[in-house]
Amino acid sequence: RMYLNDFKREYTINSLEELYELLLKRYTHNANYFILTFQDEGFPQLTAFVKANEAVLYYLDTTESFISESTTKTDTTAIFYENEYSQIFLPKANILPITDFYKAAELFFITKSKPINITWTAL
Repeated sequence: RMYLNDFKREYTINSLEELYELLLKRYTHNANYFILTFQDEGFPQLTAFVKANEAVLYYLDTTESFISESTTKTDTTAIFYENEYSQIFLPKANILPITDFYKAAELFFITKSKPINITWTAL
């Protein structure tokens, strides 16, 4: 089983179909913030700030943390949301297409480890 938190609540996920359905949810600002994990301790964890068709991903385990790396090299930032009211400014150099997030979430669900379809930068 996987646990997913978003802007509104926590869900228990038992299948890829349930996961796909929840990853489509968007709220205020066409955004959401997802936390995916398997254990009560919360690690490993895949998190994603999502807005429209873009996402910034983080992978956290007990010893290391990573952020997604885009092919776009820029020093500018984009606005995402931690919840329906709080903005967060994330580097555009870490923004991925939403399809990359969907694939990463699927791999995380299956393998319970860092998704290999993403280029990661250690934090």
